Amino acid sequence: MKKRKILLALIFTLTLFLGACSTKNDEQVDESVDLETQEMMDDVTQGDGTGTGDFKLLTESVNPDENQLTFEATGIDENQVTFVYVANQLILSEKLKNGEPYNLDITNIAEAHSTDYSPKIQFVQFEDNEEGNTPTLFRQLRYEVK
Repeated sequence: MKKRKILLALIFTLTLFLGACSTKNDEQVDESVDLETQEMMDDVTQGDGTGTGDFKLLTESVNPDENQLTFEATGIDENQVTFVYVANQLILSEKLKNGEPYNLDITNIAEAHSTDYSPKIQFVQFEDNEEGNTPTLFRQLRYEVK
């Protein structure tokens, strides 16, 4: 179980660093990891992720002149700090309330308006509320830049 947690933390870190890569680069990464690691990476980064709770983007697309993304959380642990990353940059870390909308300012995030791919927002809660510990919740959503 501890090995799995360490591996999930490693996979999360890899996801953050490689998240902005193109599909071609993602294919190269897929070829460089063993099958077990790849399966765990697929479990965390595809589908439901890990942990309980969901996030909904209230702003599903932006244009280069818009600098706000809005989201809402449901069913998350409100006692845990949620770390929110946009285009792999941490922009919010606080205890979120379920059902309340949150606005994210993406003004100074270079990759937040990329049109080469759909940028993503990642939501993570860690053990003991410390970034870098084992993730207890991981979700990622993509939005469109028009």
